[in-house]
Amino acid sequence: MPDMIDYHIHTARCGHGSGSAADYLAMARSLNLQEIGFTEHLPLFHTIDATLAMSWDELPLYIADIERLKTEAAPARGEVGTLVRLGIEADYVPKYVEQTRAALNNYDFDFVMGSVHFIDGWGFDDRRNIANYDAYDLPDLYERYFELFMEAVSSGLFDVMAHPDLIKKYFRLEDEPRALYERAAQVLAGHGVAIEVSSAGLRKPCRELYPSQTFLDACFAAGVSVTTGSDAHAPDQLAMDFTAVRQALELAGYTEIQTFDSRVRIPVALA
Repeated sequence: MPDMIDYHIHTARCGHGSGSAADYLAMARSLNLQEIGFTEHLPLFHTIDATLAMSWDELPLYIADIERLKTEAAPARGEVGTLVRLGIEADYVPKYVEQTRAALNNYDFDFVMGSVHFIDGWGFDDRRNIANYDAYDLPDLYERYFELFMEAVSSGLFDVMAHPDLIKKYFRLEDEPRALYERAAQVLAGHGVAIEVSSAGLRKPCRELYPSQTFLDACFAAGVSVTTGSDAHAPDQLAMDFTAVRQALELAGYTEIQTFDSRVRIPVALA
């Protein structure tokens, strides 16, 4: 699908992926992707677990790698090629909002992707911590997740929110929380933050795109913009299941997706 764009990519630097940035670019070219955005995890303030994110020492090396690749890959005027964007995925952890803001302001990212992986210190999407679900009432857990999600949107830190209903990864509610979706969509629209439509959920126990079609429909109705991503952690996952992503976008009514250059939005039509 040559008009599609993958804005969620992790290399071996993240501690739980494989492949180099150059490997991903080669794959993107073979798939005729219009644009790719690298989004390594910003180092975490509350843990030094090397399996979750790169270290602070690695961050400037990552920046340099992608900046160099951007220059090398840039198509000449009039030529068709794959554009490379420098992104970062930053976790929303309430205690460290200002430290996160300061870290992000140190670099000239093309876009900043926000995510909620931690609920009150618990990495709820980490299979090593799955036993912790026994201590929670699932509807209450969804409420808490979306509370944090909306705080993240309102923080002013992020251009895009990754895998917006990640909380469903292991355990889905019997009935979708439509009211939570609608509230989240209004907050997203009010703050001008886009969401990612991610194929990664199809590879997880929930076996569903992030977000669900119901959530995506609510976002379209509220006027929320979208990006697209695979959350690839290996080059062969790049743009995986993007046919399903395209179908979901069309079903919701979207006719364009957002790209970014120096944190400025550039809409791209779905041909």
